Amino acid sequence: MKSLLTVFSAFLLCLQLSAQLNIQDMRTNFNIGQSVTVSGIVTNGPELGSIRYIQDSSAGIAIYPGATWDSQPFTPAIGDEITVTGVITEFNGLLEIGPTITELILESQGNDLPEPQLITPNELDESYEAELVTVVDCVFSNGGSTIQGNATYSFSSN
Repeated sequence: MKSLLTVFSAFLLCLQLSAQLNIQDMRTNFNIGQSVTVSGIVTNGPELGSIRYIQDSSAGIAIYPGATWDSQPFTPAIGDEITVTGVITEFNGLLEIGPTITELILESQGNDLPEPQLITPNELDESYEAELVTVVDCVFSNGGSTIQGNATYSFSSN
């Protein structure tokens, strides 16, 4: 009886270690350095370099494979639903999975993107990190200029 209990306990532990999470559960209950599995819809393409953002109904997360996707079976595209297993890291305050990605699965393609959440500038904070949002009536201080990467731009909104 004792060995049956040991086998059952080991089985439950394996299920817990390989269980897929929703993204908010991962963000709330797991730490940097832990391996996780999450699924979501890819919300950006190569315009941001190799980083991709995925979002499910609970939250969003950045997926960073390193400089390229060459070591992965495919390069995620906008509208792909993917499942990714990898290590949680943080880069310049951005929580992400990668560059250690141990599994990447293409579940489906051509999915609709999640509906952007309508927020005000005062609501912009880490709780919306990696999610699609809309801020209406934006006026940029540098309006008419070219937006560059790795830069900060001031704006206001009514």
